Amino acid sequence: MIRNLFLSLGLLLTLFSNVSAQDKDFFDKQGKSVSEDMAYYYRENLGSNNYRSKYIAGDGLYFEGQIIEASSDDESLNKYTGTCTWYYKNTRKKAVRSYNESGDMHGLSVSYYESGNVSREEDYVDGYLKEGLYLEYDESGRYSKVFKESFNDNYNDWDVYEDKESISRITDGSLYMQSLIPNGTCRMKNVPLEFENFSVEATVNLGKQTTSKKAGLIFGFKDWENYWYFTVSRDRYYIGVVFEGLSSTYSEGEFISGQGENSVHSLKVITADNKWFFSVDGSVQKSVKDGYIRGRNVGFIVNGKATFGTFDNLIVKEFYDGSAKDPNADGATTNIKSTGTGLMVTSGGYIVTNYHVIEGTGSIFVDVKTDAGTQSYKAVVVQSDKQNDLAIIKIDDPKYVPLPATPFSIKTAGGIESGSSVFTIGYPLALSGMGVEPKFSDGKISAKTGYDGAINAFQTTIPVQPGNSGGPVFNSKGELLGIINAKIMDSDNVSYAIKSSYVLGLIDVLPETLTMTQTSQIATLSVEEQVKRLRSYVVLIKIK
Repeated sequence: MIRNLFLSLGLLLTLFSNVSAQDKDFFDKQGKSVSEDMAYYYRENLGSNNYRSKYIAGDGLYFEGQIIEASSDDESLNKYTGTCTWYYKNTRKKAVRSYNESGDMHGLSVSYYESGNVSREEDYVDGYLKEGLYLEYDESGRYSKVFKESFNDNYNDWDVYEDKESISRITDGSLYMQSLIPNGTCRMKNVPLEFENFSVEATVNLGKQTTSKKAGLIFGFKDWENYWYFTVSRDRYYIGVVFEGLSSTYSEGEFISGQGENSVHSLKVITADNKWFFSVDGSVQKSVKDGYIRGRNVGFIVNGKATFGTFDNLIVKEFYDGSAKDPNADGATTNIKSTGTGLMVTSGGYIVTNYHVIEGTGSIFVDVKTDAGTQSYKAVVVQSDKQNDLAIIKIDDPKYVPLPATPFSIKTAGGIESGSSVFTIGYPLALSGMGVEPKFSDGKISAKTGYDGAINAFQTTIPVQPGNSGGPVFNSKGELLGIINAKIMDSDNVSYAIKSSYVLGLIDVLPETLTMTQTSQIATLSVEEQVKRLRSYVVLIKIK
C-alpha cells in the first residue's frame, strides 16, 4: 500500500510537471517553434487571451498583449487584438501595435530602435495603411514620408481593366500591364507627397520580350503636357521629361552600365544636392541637375504595341531635413487636415495668424525652422477675433527653446500707401505640392482698403495660394504692415491683408503683457538678408 502510494504521487508530480511545460511555447529569434534548449524566448498563456513572453537569457520581457489565435509553431501566424507591446533585451520598447477585434491592425503602430528612438510610425484602418503612407525615421530623428504599394490587392484603387487598347490586372503581388496599340499604355496613382526632396523606385519584369520592348516608371505627372518617364528594355534605359508640352530627352537608349541583358530591373530616381540620380539595379546611370515636378501622379508605362511589363514594390519617399517629432504625440505628420502660416511676434512663442486657419480645430502644431533644423511643437489658441479674422496661438510644449528677440517691429499706424513695395513669407500648399520650405513672394500695395472697401484691411498684388493665410506682410524696412487673409480666386495677384493695428489691438487684450521689438533691426538690410533673418519667425501651422 505504501509503495503504491509513492508510485501514485510520483506519477502525479510527473503529470503536473508536464502540464507546466505545456503552458509554455518556445521559439527561436525568428519566432519559429524550437525545443527549450534551443529557444531564444518563451511564451506563456495567462488566461483570457492574455499572453506574456520572456527572453530565455535574463528572463526579461519580450512581449505582452492579447492573442486571439495563438500559433504554437510560428508566431507570424498569430492573430492579435488590442494594444500589444514587444521589447528589446535592454527593456526598451521594440514596437507598440494596435489591432481591432478581428485581428487587423487598426490605429497607431510605432516601431523603435534599440536606443529608444522611433524608427517607424504607421496609422492603420482595418488592416490598411491610411492613404498608403507611413513615416520612417533615422536614428537622428530625421524622417521620410513613405508611400508603398505591394499589390497584394487593389486597396489603392489602381485602374485595372481590359479593353481594345490595353490590359491591366493585379495578380500574385504584381501589376501586369500590356499595350495593344502602338502608343503604349500607363497606369498611375496620385501620391499625397510634396515631391521636393524625394525618391521613386520599383521593379519591372520584361519577361522574354525582345530587346526593343521597354517599360518603366512615369512620375511627376500633371497631364500629358507635364510628366517624367524612366523606362528600360532588357539592356538599355530611356529618360525624358515633357514640360508645358516641350520635350527634353536625357537618354534615348544608352546601354545599362555594369551588366548585360536582363529581364528584371530595379529602377530608382532619387534627389540630392539639387541633382536627380537615375539608377538601374543599384548603379547610377545618369544625373540631371535642377529637375522639377508639376504633378503628384506616379505609376507605370509600357511603350509600343504588344509590349508588356510586370511591376511591383513601388516605393515613393519624401525626405525632410528637420528633426522629427515624437510620433506618439498628436503632432505626427500623418492625418494633417489643413495648413496655414503664422508669425511669431515674441521669442516666447506667441504667434499671430488668421482665425479661419484655426477655427474649429482639435489640435494645433507649428513647425519652427532654424539653422539647426525643423522642430514641431504643440500650440494652443489664447486669443481670437473672428470679426477681423485674427487669432493668437502660443507654443505650449516643454521642448520649445525660445528664439532670439524678433528682428522686426510692428507698424502702429500709417505706412500703407498705394504703390509701396511689400513682401510676404509663407507656406503655400505646403503638403500639396509646393513643399515645406518657406516661400517668398512680393508685390505692391494696390489699395488702402480691403475687399468691398473694408477699412480693417488693404489690398496687394502679392500672389498667394492656400496656405499663405496668416502670413506676414512686411515693408522694405522690415516692419509688419499686416497679415494675409484672403485672395480673389478668379483674379491674378489680388490679395488682402488685415492691418497691423488690429493685430496690436488683439495683443493688447492678452492676459499677459508681451515684450516686443519696438524698432526694426533689419531696416537697412537688403531684402535677401531680411528674408534670411525673418524666416525662423514665420512658422508652418498644421491642423489635425
